[in-house]
Amino acid sequence: MLSVDLAIDFIKKNGAKKFDVIWTNIKKELFDQIDTIKKEPEIKSDFFISMINDEKLIMLGNEIWDLKENYSLQEIEDIKVNVFGSQIEKEDQIDLLKDNDLTLDDEEVEDSPIVFEDSEEDN
Repeated sequence: MLSVDLAIDFIKKNGAKKFDVIWTNIKKELFDQIDTIKKEPEIKSDFFISMINDEKLIMLGNEIWDLKENYSLQEIEDIKVNVFGSQIEKEDQIDLLKDNDLTLDDEEVEDSPIVFEDSEEDN
């Protein structure tokens, strides 16, 4: 995993920023620190994953990153729910359906009276 210290230092100096802004400002120094044959897109992807896995950083949404130390534990939990909650809930529902063999094949979907919608119905 790549070290995210450059990103942490950049955020400390400049505040919360989008990933692409962070990457643009730290990539030259990062490339100077590592010895690799990987191309930039792969290193960028590895660096993004490293940021996700780092305990000091938090993604606020819309690819904006900040330091966790700037937030209370409750704020961090709220951010995680807002950023990842709906995706996690969808994946959990799909897994639950698969685990209980409640998924529909293509023919069953066409015949199904159930309509799946992402938003709540208006009352």
